[in-house]
Amino acid sequence: MNLYRRLCLFGLLAGTAYNIIRFPVMNLYAASIGVAPEFIGFVLAASTLTGIPGKLVFGVLGDRSGHCIVLIICGLALTIPPILYIFAQTTPLLVAVRFMNGVATAALGPTANALISELAPRDERGVQLGTYSSVQLVGRTVGPWLGAVLLGIGAMAVVAPKAAAELGAGPTEIPPPDAFLSAFIVSAVIGAAVLIIGLT
Repeated sequence: MNLYRRLCLFGLLAGTAYNIIRFPVMNLYAASIGVAPEFIGFVLAASTLTGIPGKLVFGVLGDRSGHCIVLIICGLALTIPPILYIFAQTTPLLVAVRFMNGVATAALGPTANALISELAPRDERGVQLGTYSSVQLVGRTVGPWLGAVLLGIGAMAVVAPKAAAELGAGPTEIPPPDAFLSAFIVSAVIGAAVLIIGLT
């Protein structure tokens, strides 16, 4: 597989892994561990805040140290935080892990654009940048849907037996933290695949 196709696969999987736990999983997880409603928006925004200085930092790092190291950092930022979410059951810890998770998008954006601009023939740069962006958007589209499906399965497994016994109906409230485990694990596994691609 040539470098451009590997980069597209990297972007597809990175977009999927990151967005599995972004919406609607993260806001519901924050509510399930007791984050105050007025702070849930900040929890969601924390990963984006990383990108404000991060895109510049990783752009410079890629130029000076090579883009491969930045792709590896991106893979690590997609693999480790989803596991840490399982243990981040207070607002400060959750915000800290969200900042770590935001490193992924901060690292990927400038690096992918720089690599494509360097490698693509001059008359194909627009096409290749556009194709890469579209492929990444597929991941960003699939991710929230997959996250919602995994959350639904997790919620049914954790909540439904008790709800059925007590009320004769399925869960109607915010799922408990255990219900989010499958979404976090799948996100981490896809993140590990991204890391492997970055290492090869």
